[in-house]
Amino acid sequence: MTTGERLLKHVSKSEEGCWLWQGCRNSKGYGLIKIERKYRRAHRVSFVLAGGIIPEKWEIDHLCFVRRCVNPAHLRVVPPGFNGLQGNARTAQKLLSRTHCRHGHEYTDANTGRNTGNARRCRTCCRDQERARYQQRKIYDGKEAGS
Repeated sequence: MTTGERLLKHVSKSEEGCWLWQGCRNSKGYGLIKIERKYRRAHRVSFVLAGGIIPEKWEIDHLCFVRRCVNPAHLRVVPPGFNGLQGNARTAQKLLSRTHCRHGHEYTDANTGRNTGNARRCRTCCRDQERARYQQRKIYDGKEAGS
């Protein structure tokens, strides 16, 4: 029996289009399937079997918000930390409610960038840090050249 056949054996389809995992689940509610003597999260296996690629350390987001769902059409790959910023999670609400960076610069479209973890970054602060680094290198290089 192939992995895909084993996966579908543990699925019941809902009216909403979710493929609900009926096999064993972990403490967070995600389905688990055993492959080569190791348990894997069923939604990730389903996504890969459907031809999806999951970059290292990236996560799978359930568009339907159902953790048991293994329907690849309901799944997408997102960068680390992105999932925590979705929905009504306390962390998401706290971060998104901030209108200014810790140095008092306003988060506007023009002054807001994103890092690799999808967190907001103040462009003014980033520019200031780059200037400070440049000045430090300039001072350091000047002392080296003069000695």
